[in-house]
Amino acid sequence: MAMILAVSMTGCHNSNITGISKGDWIRLIIARAGIEGHTENKPYYMNINEQSEYFNDIQAAVEWQIIDPAYPFEPDEMLNREWTAFTLVNLARDLNEGSQASIKDISKSSFSDSVATAVASGLMKLDSRNMFRPKKMIDRNEAEDCLDLVIEHINNRHFEEDIFEIDWADDAEVFDGSDLYIDEETKSTVVPDDFGAVEGDVIISSKGIDTKAWKVVSQEGNELQLEETDLSKEAESINVQGSISVNFNEAEIYDANGNLLSSPPSGSHQNDYIELMAERTNVQKFELNGFDITIKSKDGSFSVDAEKKLTNGKIYAGIGINGMDADFKMKTNYFIPESVYWHMKFNTSETLGIQSDIKKSFVGDFSKLDSSNFLGSLSNFMQKKEDAVQTELKLATVKVPLFEIPYCDLVIDVILQLKLSGKAEIVLSQNYNFGAEYVNGNFRTIKEHDHTNDFTLKAETTLTAGVRTSIVTIGVNLMDASVNAGVQASVKANVHMFDDDGQMHDYPVDASADLADELAAEADDVVVCVDAAGGWVLNVEFFSSKSEAGKLLGQVKIDILNPKNAPLFKGAGQHFENWQAVDQCTRKSRPKSDEREVMETKGKISLDAYSLAVHPGETKSISVLGLPAGYSLSDLTVTSSDPSVASVSGLSITGISSGSAVITISTSDGTFHAACNVLVPEARAS
Repeated sequence: MAMILAVSMTGCHNSNITGISKGDWIRLIIARAGIEGHTENKPYYMNINEQSEYFNDIQAAVEWQIIDPAYPFEPDEMLNREWTAFTLVNLARDLNEGSQASIKDISKSSFSDSVATAVASGLMKLDSRNMFRPKKMIDRNEAEDCLDLVIEHINNRHFEEDIFEIDWADDAEVFDGSDLYIDEETKSTVVPDDFGAVEGDVIISSKGIDTKAWKVVSQEGNELQLEETDLSKEAESINVQGSISVNFNEAEIYDANGNLLSSPPSGSHQNDYIELMAERTNVQKFELNGFDITIKSKDGSFSVDAEKKLTNGKIYAGIGINGMDADFKMKTNYFIPESVYWHMKFNTSETLGIQSDIKKSFVGDFSKLDSSNFLGSLSNFMQKKEDAVQTELKLATVKVPLFEIPYCDLVIDVILQLKLSGKAEIVLSQNYNFGAEYVNGNFRTIKEHDHTNDFTLKAETTLTAGVRTSIVTIGVNLMDASVNAGVQASVKANVHMFDDDGQMHDYPVDASADLADELAAEADDVVVCVDAAGGWVLNVEFFSSKSEAGKLLGQVKIDILNPKNAPLFKGAGQHFENWQAVDQCTRKSRPKSDEREVMETKGKISLDAYSLAVHPGETKSISVLGLPAGYSLSDLTVTSSDPSVASVSGLSITGISSGSAVITISTSDGTFHAACNVLVPEARAS
C-alpha cells in the first residue's frame, strides 16, 4: 500500500472524458488480474445468460467477489466513479478502510464503504470541494490508471507478518528426530530418557533434502516402534504465510544425486550469517552425465555452468539466478483450502553454445570439391563428424531456510534442457514475475515476463531453463511452482549448385548448416543458404501433484509463449546468406562462361569466372578472356560493391570480412560491363 499511496499522490485524473461500459470494465479486470474462468454455469444475473458476450467474465467476477449479485448490473451502462471504487476495492481485498466523514456527498453512493476505502488508500481522490461525485461517469484512462495500481498491489503482495500455525489431529505433538538413528527396516528407534515422544506423536527425520515423518505406534522403554506417515494427514488446519528475499549463502546446496555440496555455518538465526553474506563466494564442482558442473553462490545470486567435450569441439551451458523474492500464504481448515497465494519474482540469464572444430583430414582436400561430388562428400562427412546432444540436467537443489518460520524452507530445483547439433550460441536474459492465487474455489494467475537475447543459429537448437520452487514445512511440500523458459529453433540448409551453363539448382539437405556452409566455401560452383524458424518458450505450472495445494486444488498449467505466438523472426522464418539475414533469397543463375572466347569479342567483356569464394586475407585474380573491338585491358575499371567485404586492386580481389560483394568490370566509357559475384566466408578457427 505504500506504493499505491506514493504513486497516487497526483490522483487518477484526466480531463478528456471517454467512458467505458460496465461490461467492458469487468472484462478488462478479469483479463488484467489473470482470473482463470469460473466454476458455476448457472447465471448469477438473469439478464446476463450464456448467450451474452460478457457471461464468462461476469460469472468469474461474481465468484471472485468483485461484483455482488445483490446489486443490479447492466453491462451496457457506462462505468461511474462509485462502481470503479466498488470493483477495485473488492479486487484488492486488503486496502485500509477509510472514514466517510470527510466525503461530503458520501450519502449519495450505494457503496459508501468502498468509496471511503478508495479515498483513504489514495486510489481515488476527491475534488476541491471534498466531493467524490459517485454517480459521475469516469474517464476510461482514469479508471485504467487506478486498475493498474490495484493490479500492481495484488500481484506483488508482501507479508510483513510471518505466520506458522499447524493444528495436529488428536492433539499430537511433533518432535525433531534429526539426531536419532531410525532403522527403516525394523521401523524402530531408541530415544534418550528425556525425549518425550509417546504413542500417537510424530517424529520428523531429515536426511539432506529428504524429510520423513514417523508416527509412534508403540513404546517399550526407550525403544519406539514407528510407522511412516504423511504429515498432511495429521494436520487439521494449516496457516502459514511469509515473504523472503533469498540469500544463497544461507542455503544448503545439493547435487542431482542429493549429495550435500555445501552448507552455511550452524546456527538458528539470520545474524549468524552476516560475515558469510558479506565476504564469501561459494564454489562447488562435480561431474554429471559427462558434464563438468560448476556451482557458484553469493548473497542474492546463484549460477550453474555445465561443459562437455564433444568429438570435434565442446558444448557449454549455464543458468544464473538473481534477486529471487518469494511471497506465500496458505490457509486450510480440515483439509479444505480457504486461500492460497504464491508469488515469485526473479531474473535469470542463460547461455548455450556448441563449438565445432572441423578437420580437413576427414574429407581430404576441400579445394577439390565441386558440384559433381559436393553432396556425396557432405553426406559422407556427416556420418563421420556429426555431434548432437539431447539431454535434461537437474543441476542442483538449493534449500533456503526461512529463519522466522520454524521448520520451513524454500526449496529450489535448477534444471536445463538441451537439444542441439552443429554450431549455435544463445544468450538470454529473462525477468519473471509469476504466481497464483486461490480464493473461493477460483484461480487467478500472475504471468509477467520479458526478455532480451542474442543468438547465432547454425543448427537445430533448444535451450530451456527450468526453475522449480517449493515451500516445504516439516517435510510437507505445501505449494510449489515451476517456470520453464527459453528458445526452440530449427535450421535447414539449402544448397545452390551451378551447372556449366550457369543455371542454379537447389538441393535441400539434412546436413548441419554450418558444415555445409564451410564445405561450400571451397567450391566455386556451390553456395549455401539457410532458412531458420523458431520461437520463444515459456510455460508455468502451479501446484504439482506432489504439493498439498496440488492435492487439494489440482494442477494449473499455462502455456504463455511458444513458436506460434512468439516467433524468433518476423513472419514464418528468416533467410540467411553467408549468415547475414536477408528478406528473400538473392542467389540467381549466373552468366555463362565461354572458355572459347578470344580477346576480341562482339559487344561484351568475357571473364574466366563469374563467381569466386575468397577467404579473409586471401587474394584471387580475375582473368579477362575477351573484350569488345577497340578496347584494351588498360581501358577497364574494376569496382567492388562493398570494399569492407572484398577489396580490389586491378583485377586482384582480396577478402576482407565475411559477406558477399559484386565486382564490376567496366570499360572506361561505361558502355560495357561484366560482373563477378564474390563470397567471403567466415574465418575458420586455426
